[in-house]
Amino acid sequence: DLQAIKTVRTYLKKGWLIGIAPEGTRSPTHAMIEAKPGVAFLADKVDCPIVPVGISGSENSLKRMFTLQRPKITVNVGEPFKLPPIDRKNHEASLKRNTDEIMCQVAALLPPQYRGVYADHPRLIALLNQRV
Repeated sequence: DLQAIKTVRTYLKKGWLIGIAPEGTRSPTHAMIEAKPGVAFLADKVDCPIVPVGISGSENSLKRMFTLQRPKITVNVGEPFKLPPIDRKNHEASLKRNTDEIMCQVAALLPPQYRGVYADHPRLIALLNQRV
């Protein structure tokens, strides 16, 4: 959606932050599911740093609030990073690589039970090994 890209660019130029849920929906198991490539496409078009955010513990938050219990939600914010440009000759593979990079950066901020389809991804393993 070209209008969405223009709108995002406008807000980023004004210094705003844009939050995006790369998976496009909520996971029924609360573990990560495969992301849509739109997030990598958008990141390429607006050429801005990405700040990964991992949120865990929200699965029972609504139920707990109704029983007047405070939910324990953890928000971990990672370091900003930039993606390499999308290779026009290998567009699909390049989009997949960048999408996986975003999701592995997020997965590295989450407890193991939330990493879902990215749990065994080689890039996630490399990121986790860098922290040791």
